[in-house]
Amino acid sequence: MKRVITIDYDDTLVVRYPTAYGGYSSHLVPKVVDIIKKEYQIGAEIYIVTFRGEKDKQEVERTIMLNKLPLKEIICTDSKPKTPFLKKLKSLLHIDDDFFTCQEA
Repeated sequence: MKRVITIDYDDTLVVRYPTAYGGYSSHLVPKVVDIIKKEYQIGAEIYIVTFRGEKDKQEVERTIMLNKLPLKEIICTDSKPKTPFLKKLKSLLHIDDDFFTCQEA
């Protein structure tokens, strides 16, 4: 059985910064990208588990595809707690910016 690692999307894998024109610019967090690549190289399956809804999944997929990140799947919880999803995946490590989500996991 492969080792499963799960990662949050917003403010964990990707951070947004305001631009001078009123919009936002999104950037990958290099340390999280390094974890993804390292874990993948040693055989882990990597999943994104995000509070976002299915309507937002295409935006997440685009970011993953453009940056060629080796992910197994993107799971949108639609604002539901992540813990049941993490348990179902049997995640051994979850990386998230939200302290309470990490504590529950």
